Amino acid sequence: MIWYSALLLALAAIATSAQQSVALTRLGSHLDGLGKIRQLIGKRDGLTKFTARKLHLFIWQAPLSLLNTSVVMFIIGFAVLIWKGALPIWSVDNVKMKPHRN
Repeated sequence: MIWYSALLLALAAIATSAQQSVALTRLGSHLDGLGKIRQLIGKRDGLTKFTARKLHLFIWQAPLSLLNTSVVMFIIGFAVLIWKGALPIWSVDNVKMKPHRN
């Protein structure tokens, strides 16, 4: 189940990063593309300085955080798979006891 969640998060990361890339490419192709991008993701402080909005910073970081979360979930799922595979080897029934001699 953890692996399926990791796969879904990785697909969501790819989809959102592709959407952001297409949006930035389309906006960048305008004559005043960089100005339009600045207006979308930030607000003007004074005459020349732009400050990014907190929500837009979160949105731009979403694909990377989704991808990192999916990698961590994949590693956890892999560790659980290895642990469950190794448990029968370490069970008491599989351990052969030597007879105790006095």
